[in-house]
Amino acid sequence: MLIHIEIQSQDEASFPDRMCISSYRMYDRYYLPIESLAIPADETVGWRPTEFATPVVEEMALTFRFRSVKLLDYLSWDALEASTNPFATVVMAHLKTQETRHDPEGRLQWKRALIRCLYERGMARDDILRLFHFLNRLLWLPDELTTRF
Repeated sequence: MLIHIEIQSQDEASFPDRMCISSYRMYDRYYLPIESLAIPADETVGWRPTEFATPVVEEMALTFRFRSVKLLDYLSWDALEASTNPFATVVMAHLKTQETRHDPEGRLQWKRALIRCLYERGMARDDILRLFHFLNRLLWLPDELTTRF
């Protein structure tokens, strides 16, 4: 079995098409069952893609259904802070990236806090470094603030 995961950060009409194409290409290459999961990480409450469907001819249709987990549905900041799951830190960073889109100083403060959080959770050094590199790209700062960081 293969697991196909796509994270989508904005509402995009062609996203279900891409999910279908990617899943089919994996199946075509490996001939194994595929479990496809979409993770919409956008801010649009009503956008919840779960299928790609198109009529091929009158009597036939192509329908591809996939699981979808909307990050907005699982947002309890207290639960994220209390979690020992590293993905909770990734979700927190994603939320703060969206929140501080136009606030570089605020992003600097959150970046410091989230990196500190990795150490406070007692994670292994290698895990902290891997997550740091990811968070560093996600919580991008201008050069001046990068130096201060």
